[in-house]
Amino acid sequence: MPFLASSFVYRITNFITGVRRPAFWGIVFAQILLLSACVSPSSLKNAEDDSSALAQHYIDKARKADDKDRSNWLLLASEELIIQQRTDKAMAVLNNIDPDELTNRETNFYHLLMAQALFSAKRYQQSLTQYIQIAQPSLLDTKQQIAYFSGYAELLAILEMHYESALKRIALSEYLTDQLDIEENRELLWTSLIQVENLAIYKNSLNSFLVSGWIELADLAKVYAEQPEILLTKFEQWRNFYNEHPANIQLPIDMARAAAARSYQPSVIALLLPENGKLANSAMQIRNGFLTAIYKVPEAKRPRVLFFDSSGSSDIKALYQKAIDQGAHFVIGPLRKESVADLASLEVFPIPVMAINRLDNELLLPENFYQFGLPVEDEARQAAIKAWEDGLSRAIILVPNGQVGERTSKAFTEQFERMGGETYQTVQYHGEKDYARAVQTLLGVDKSVSRYRKLQQTLGIPLKHNARRRQDPDFLFFKASANQARRIKPFIDFYYAHDLPLYSISSIYNGKVDPQLDRDLDKVLFCDIPWLLSESRENTMDKKQVSAIWPNSTYSHQGRFFALGYDLYTLIPDLNKLRNFPQYQKAGLSGKLSVDQLGHIQRTLSWAKFVNGKAIQIEDPL
Repeated sequence: MPFLASSFVYRITNFITGVRRPAFWGIVFAQILLLSACVSPSSLKNAEDDSSALAQHYIDKARKADDKDRSNWLLLASEELIIQQRTDKAMAVLNNIDPDELTNRETNFYHLLMAQALFSAKRYQQSLTQYIQIAQPSLLDTKQQIAYFSGYAELLAILEMHYESALKRIALSEYLTDQLDIEENRELLWTSLIQVENLAIYKNSLNSFLVSGWIELADLAKVYAEQPEILLTKFEQWRNFYNEHPANIQLPIDMARAAAARSYQPSVIALLLPENGKLANSAMQIRNGFLTAIYKVPEAKRPRVLFFDSSGSSDIKALYQKAIDQGAHFVIGPLRKESVADLASLEVFPIPVMAINRLDNELLLPENFYQFGLPVEDEARQAAIKAWEDGLSRAIILVPNGQVGERTSKAFTEQFERMGGETYQTVQYHGEKDYARAVQTLLGVDKSVSRYRKLQQTLGIPLKHNARRRQDPDFLFFKASANQARRIKPFIDFYYAHDLPLYSISSIYNGKVDPQLDRDLDKVLFCDIPWLLSESRENTMDKKQVSAIWPNSTYSHQGRFFALGYDLYTLIPDLNKLRNFPQYQKAGLSGKLSVDQLGHIQRTLSWAKFVNGKAIQIEDPL
């Protein structure tokens, strides 16, 4: 039996927009003839067009049927056309059926087909209107009831009515028999429940054992997400009370993982960092951040730290084993990507590892191997998402020549186009003397000037000319250092793009407040870590204390590595929980942190905008 909360009808009727106008049977047969012409004789003989042939068969039946049976044949034809994703053809038939002439069963079937067709056309509000009018879904056959509950649930999720979507999926679970369908529905049900903002308000309004079990399980998963020990205790209590509940018999994947998860509480941590070489300065900042975090822990609970120099080690696996032999319970490092790849080739990790870099490939490694880095690709993807969410869809890109520039533009382009955006052109600049040429090319100003010169040469007379930039993009994404950006942005303004929205990443900002130098960067939006951007009282106090000891740790790339080191320690207890609850995040100095199924620590950065030469935070992920 389907379940319906009392608030459901009130909330959902706000979407109703009207009732469809009936039509006459003469129009129906005009559509039938049109549809008949669309099906060639050869398609009827083709085994791959069985559905098309069946739809035509039903249409032929409708043409010959009396008034009593005609509607049913047309409904069946519409169903087959929807299966073929020939939505317009299905609607052509459905729009000309008079619902007043249908039986109760046919009326419910009619509204179901209309809802499905409108959903396929992404006319979600009208689809919802049709679903609401299915007053007696029990009159439908089993296949149609499955289509009703699954389609309705999917629509409600799209409309962000997650609680109502979950109720439909709970009802759907009583009709499913295929194990894969059962598992898929369970996970979609769980996803909807987790997105309900305040599940507690529904607890006391339910009289269903089935529904209340799901609600209470999802509620405790959310309420105690930051307290894994309490979560597991509450979860055991839930299991004892709902011992025969379907969710207990087969747990949602998240809860199954959480049940097996444990919090890392290492008493000895090994830090594998280079003390010499080109990465030594970055490693020193990581170490400083790590020690800052660890010394905030009361001495009695503070773990012992073993330091290992990885700069001269050609065998990182041996160094890892050495850390284990000296009593380490957790290893942080290495930093070099090549060393991370070498260590990742181990089949088994006796103790957990959090590498301070991320491999380019997406290998599925053991669950106690984690990767935490600051890849430029992450920032480029977030810039693409930000621009898209701001309503922009047509990009041009400016990046430095070289590998980092190519990685940046590739990550941005792939993410932006995946969401439906377009990237019109990417231009690379080759150093300081190339800024003007690169900006002119990207904005199309060089072509405007070329056309003017060519026309003047052809006519042989002086002409007035106002150069223009291209008008097709609605924003520009660029990567540059702070010094480069201060020189590039004036060229963008000069070449008539002063009104074009500009997006960038953290490299544009050095963390220092310098209105005189940064005034030329006004209006540029960029993402960066909270440690450099946040002006919260707590963050400001921490930065003052840190700068007194390590002055370079509160700005530029050094500050970013300091924040990384700090988060490397504070993340340890939550790694398992975050990996098993990927929808949750932990606030860190380097962003909102989460862990994906590959063990990659993902960062959600803050956004800022230059105003009067000062970076002003506009979004705080914390």
